[in-house]
Amino acid sequence: TYHFARFSGTSMSSPVVTGVCALLWEVNPYLTPRQVKEIIINTARQDNNTGVLPSTGDPRWGYGKLNAMAALKEVLLLVGLDEIDYNNTVWDVYPNPANNTFKINGLTDIETIQLIDATGRIVELDNTLAEWSTSIFESGVYTVRIIANKYVYQKKLLIL
Repeated sequence: TYHFARFSGTSMSSPVVTGVCALLWEVNPYLTPRQVKEIIINTARQDNNTGVLPSTGDPRWGYGKLNAMAALKEVLLLVGLDEIDYNNTVWDVYPNPANNTFKINGLTDIETIQLIDATGRIVELDNTLAEWSTSIFESGVYTVRIIANKYVYQKKLLIL
């Protein structure tokens, strides 16, 4: 009474991969899109159907078959308790939107400052400065990621 069919190709794989990406971000919202892609590639499995695949991927099988459980396990290794700020630190990125420069207020002992664009490209900023120029960045929405006092802080920044 049930009509089953075998489907393949990107029209079937895209929604599944999208769901796994959402699951990975639910476990660790600090992952960049590039990190999620690398995790999926690194945890893809090969079997008798795929054969041995080259490290650059294959036109038919890509990097192998999606292995959601292996990807989740790898993400769980990246999550640490020191990534959660239990102190509810109040901090800000200003001005936001930023036209020429931006500053960070409310954080001390900053170890790392990163600006992450929508593609996942990460730019390390000089943590000794009090103000950063936006002139080298395209207009758009960025994530400011800061590691300070053994915590990870993130906020969105709009650069005009």
